[in-house]
Amino acid sequence: LARSVAVFGLVFGAQTIPWLLGQLDEAYPLWLYIVVIGLFGTLVLAAITSFAKVFVKQVQGTFAVLYLLALITWPFAIMPGVEIFDGIHWLNYLITVATAMAAIAFRPTVAAGYLLLCATIYVIVRMTVLGGGAAPLLAILEGTYALLLGGVIIIIITMLRQAASGVDGAQATALDRYAHAVRQHATEVERVQVDS
Repeated sequence: LARSVAVFGLVFGAQTIPWLLGQLDEAYPLWLYIVVIGLFGTLVLAAITSFAKVFVKQVQGTFAVLYLLALITWPFAIMPGVEIFDGIHWLNYLITVATAMAAIAFRPTVAAGYLLLCATIYVIVRMTVLGGGAAPLLAILEGTYALLLGGVIIIIITMLRQAASGVDGAQATALDRYAHAVRQHATEVERVQVDS
């Protein structure tokens, strides 16, 4: 799951780059450097750690937190007097990636709360002048799309985890019963030898 999410994150991150390049002149350069290097660097690090199987939850949780911070600080990073792109902001394209990584790093309830928080913040910021001044209906539509897609991802990850836990539990029970049967058989064989 972590590998799939990491690769999925890299693909979506690559798809975000053209939108990011089209909106570079809106924000303060320092904010852009910090956010872009932080988010995309963590995406690459998530892919590396997921294949190395070390610090997976920590790195993916870090991406989720960094994304939330970028979303919160987005309106404060817009330079005064610039023409603001009225279409979908480039951060919106990473909301699903952040949700998927939150689902890997956190419990399902925390991941669901994270998704709701991110979608709500996005809708509120998107309706402000600094967020593109979207009509409320359009902003809610974008937020609802993020909620639906993120919710499906959280459900899939949760179901796969529960199924894997069930399989692991069944395997442990079967191995325990097998070990018990082997011990009983060994005891019976020893009894037969002693009786002989």
